[in-house]
Amino acid sequence: MALAPIEKVVLGSDAFAIFWILAVFPAVPFLPIGRTAGSILGAMLMVIFKVIIPEQVYSAIDLSVRGLLFGIMVASIYKERADMFSLDIGSSATPIGNPQNLIISIQSGISFEEFVSGILPAMIVGVFANALILICMSWRLLSDVQEEDALDEMIAEEDSAVHQNL
Repeated sequence: MALAPIEKVVLGSDAFAIFWILAVFPAVPFLPIGRTAGSILGAMLMVIFKVIIPEQVYSAIDLSVRGLLFGIMVASIYKERADMFSLDIGSSATPIGNPQNLIISIQSGISFEEFVSGILPAMIVGVFANALILICMSWRLLSDVQEEDALDEMIAEEDSAVHQNL
């Protein structure tokens, strides 16, 4: 396989480096545009620098994946606002639960049932691991609440005992 002309390699590398910086560090102080805009900018630079031609871009776009990814992103915004992400481990067990599963499912041609049965054991382990982590992280908070309740009960009992003796 022959290497592309050096100009294309350099310009393509530059476009990728710009994309990578914006994707990994979405709040770059001199260009705070975020991951999505950084991805679009990187793709535009690849076309502008003539590393790839527009026809190659069009043939690489899978509209069904793009449509589903858009839907997932919209749903993610609402989940984030409702603080529901820790409750969303089950979505990892379906081909449509997250973007990487969608791409694996489409590219491999695995049926929905095969995908779910293959990944279900790992998802169950993930659910239990997440529950254990949440319990460990919240144990002190939960213990403090129970201690406060016990303290409130003791105070209430003492108050009632004092009032009965009067």
